[in-house]
Amino acid sequence: MPEELDFLSVTTDSIRHSIEDIDDSYNNFWDLFAELSQNAVDAITVSGRKGAISIKVNCQKRDVVFRDNGCGISADSLPGLLNIFSSGKSRDAETIGEKGVGLKFVLFQSSRFVITSSDGSSSSTATVVDANTWKKQSSDNPIPLLFERQNAGKEPGTTVEVYGVEKSEDEDPFTLNVDQFVLMLRTKTALGNTKAIWDSTIESIDISLEYTDINGRVSHRKVANRYWLPTEGVDGNSVVSLEEFAEWSTADKDDSQKRNRLKDKILVDSKSDLSHNGRLLRYWACFLPSRGAWEDLNISAGVCTKEEYDAPAFSQTWSQLLLQGMITASTKGMPTAITVAAPPVGNAGYLPDFFIIFEDNSIRFDIGRKSFRGKTSSIYKLEAKQVFNTFARLAKYSAGQLPPQESDFNREDLYSALSSMKNLDSSKVAFQKLPGDQEAVVSAIFFELVGSGVIDDLSPIYMGYRNKYDLYVKYQGHTKIVEFKSHIRNLIKDFSDYRKIFDEMDYVVCWDVNDEDVAKLKSEGIDLEPYRSSTFGNNQIPQCVSHQMFISNVSPIYVIDLKKLV
Repeated sequence: MPEELDFLSVTTDSIRHSIEDIDDSYNNFWDLFAELSQNAVDAITVSGRKGAISIKVNCQKRDVVFRDNGCGISADSLPGLLNIFSSGKSRDAETIGEKGVGLKFVLFQSSRFVITSSDGSSSSTATVVDANTWKKQSSDNPIPLLFERQNAGKEPGTTVEVYGVEKSEDEDPFTLNVDQFVLMLRTKTALGNTKAIWDSTIESIDISLEYTDINGRVSHRKVANRYWLPTEGVDGNSVVSLEEFAEWSTADKDDSQKRNRLKDKILVDSKSDLSHNGRLLRYWACFLPSRGAWEDLNISAGVCTKEEYDAPAFSQTWSQLLLQGMITASTKGMPTAITVAAPPVGNAGYLPDFFIIFEDNSIRFDIGRKSFRGKTSSIYKLEAKQVFNTFARLAKYSAGQLPPQESDFNREDLYSALSSMKNLDSSKVAFQKLPGDQEAVVSAIFFELVGSGVIDDLSPIYMGYRNKYDLYVKYQGHTKIVEFKSHIRNLIKDFSDYRKIFDEMDYVVCWDVNDEDVAKLKSEGIDLEPYRSSTFGNNQIPQCVSHQMFISNVSPIYVIDLKKLV
């Protein structure tokens, strides 16, 4: 006789495996706060009441408490909601969350997790202790849930207490100062409501924050329930909308008048009814007059000091926190914090000055995801390109430099500065001074070496600073891409800004590869090694190559160190 078996029974090992899968799906330092924020906002949305959220963070103890006055959870539903295989989420056009795994992710990051909730007719408290330790063990002992029903009649709402949050191996949000933390909440979580960008009548949620930083300083803040746009806090006279400019420039205004109108101004544009093949989008975009304007915005927002902004270690660690040029999107009022690689454009040098956020309620979004699925990214690129090109046509007025006045130029000071520069002392090129940090001089010396035959196997085709890359050459009948850098380590910023792509370049020309370059690239996972021709043979690599750069699963980039040639 066949026997009946419970073949769908859940083992402790399978539970841990599921927890591991959940943890692996979260990749960002703000994910825990994004989940707690999303759940609180969804609960308030469902309740239909005026919303209020209080947040308490203690960075020294790594404790977080979120309290909302939303719809709450019934006592009968609460234990099941924390089950690793269950979801309390239902399909709702207004709410953001879908899968219901967020609370489980938060729970298993903590040494003690407490959730207290009331739906108005019943209330209860559930506690789980040492969840972050249990998930790493191998024993079959179950992890207990301590559950207590309480008196009915409490006001609806939920409080989630997370104690001893597990430390991240990478960026640690508990090291942020209060200004940085607020910026994170308003650009990476549902507390930064993007609907308010296009609709000023949206009723905001009252958000209060008590923040104890890593040094024990306690701050109390009222957090605005709206997305932090780059223009926040900027004097209105420093911002010009494209619509406003179009109305002003209908008369016959010359270039000088347009320059006076737009010089050093932030250009903005917004549209609330953009249709892409029937897909309804909204966007808000801005264009800064210079790269240095981002530095000013970050400093004024309290994100960093000037010294921190200039320090590579800070900008690399917290690059995702900084206000900067990007293409991003939100859905149902929640910023996804996902960025899209910039599209190919004719004025790529201006791309870092460009910011755009789309609102797209058709995307299904999981917190922790790092990219958009399907054709979504292509749609954003295409639409962003159209907006960028509009801005770029005005860049000569807003970002262009006025001709220097006669009084600004001192010939004697210039000659004195030239005399103090180090001599190149080379018989192979006409340039007399070392390039220093001047990329243009590196380029000029390269062409001198091509013209004199020192570099005799690369044939220049076309060069233009408006192209994405500096130079296109022919080598053995094939077109190759060349990039010029004063220091090869300067490529790191291009890679992090997505202005340059590693596997698109063939050669990088620089002046003097040194130990600082090697160490800097190594810290970013890029190996820089001397090139040895015997490694490849068959004369497939130009004779002028001195080094090669390696990154996992990508063809190497070959480096031409001009100092070795001259």
